[in-house]
Amino acid sequence: MAWKAGIKAIIFNRLGDVGIIIALILVYSITYSFDFYICYLYLPYFNVSTAHVGALYVSLLDIICFFFLIGVLGKSAQIGLHI
Repeated sequence: MAWKAGIKAIIFNRLGDVGIIIALILVYSITYSFDFYICYLYLPYFNVSTAHVGALYVSLLDIICFFFLIGVLGKSAQIGLHI
């Protein structure tokens, strides 16, 4: 049974990898850099509304933060994604 827990841990760890990679791809596709200063200069472009979900407007910054959150929770085995 220990091997099942190991497989689940690997799957959730890969979920964290995918979340971080998606967030980094979104940041790089807008700024063409990973430099914090350049990303800070592009911050007004991140706040543009990109989707209308019901009565909620979701900005690109919200989407990027969500994927970073999924990545961090998956990689560090926090509540919700722990085994």
